[in-house]
Amino acid sequence: MTVKAIIFDLGKVLVDFEWKRAAEKLREQSSYTDDRIVHLCSQLPINRIYEQGLITSDQYFRTLSQELGIEDSPRLREIWCDIFSQIKENIRLPGLLKNSYHVGLLSNTSEAHHQWIEARFPFMADFHRKTVSYKIGALKPAEAIYLAAVDGLEYRPNEILFIDDLEANIAGALELGWNVVHLKPATSLDNQLRGFGIDI
Repeated sequence: MTVKAIIFDLGKVLVDFEWKRAAEKLREQSSYTDDRIVHLCSQLPINRIYEQGLITSDQYFRTLSQELGIEDSPRLREIWCDIFSQIKENIRLPGLLKNSYHVGLLSNTSEAHHQWIEARFPFMADFHRKTVSYKIGALKPAEAIYLAAVDGLEYRPNEILFIDDLEANIAGALELGWNVVHLKPATSLDNQLRGFGIDI
């Protein structure tokens, strides 16, 4: 088995995120506690609907602002998006690998978050293909989004390596016969890749 395609998840693999950053800023406008704001920003059922692209950004933020009891504004949207930071030891990997492998991105994400990250993090230019849930209309671990990530690529399943931090998403890739790295906190991705014979 020789790996020919390496597909990265985004959150907790290449970028970290912290919803408390948003809560601390929104607290000035909302009457809710930080924990309640975090829940409203990240755990409402409408979030998954938005990540599937079934509603527009305007529809999502109109609903979110109502839930928070504040005005929908550019400032709200900026705060909701400004939760990400790059994982420095990992973001260099797509650029290092792209000349020897097909390098892809496969992420459950919304339009606003995807656009925010694209505009600010240069490593996003290093992928040959970016497959994001809101454009596909499906979320990992649904089979459709994995198939979209490799549509038209002539690789056998055992030539594909998928990296994700969530066990359910790893299970979805395993069902298709892909190789996987279940990336856990404080784990070296470099070492995991070397285990598949990939030179870093």
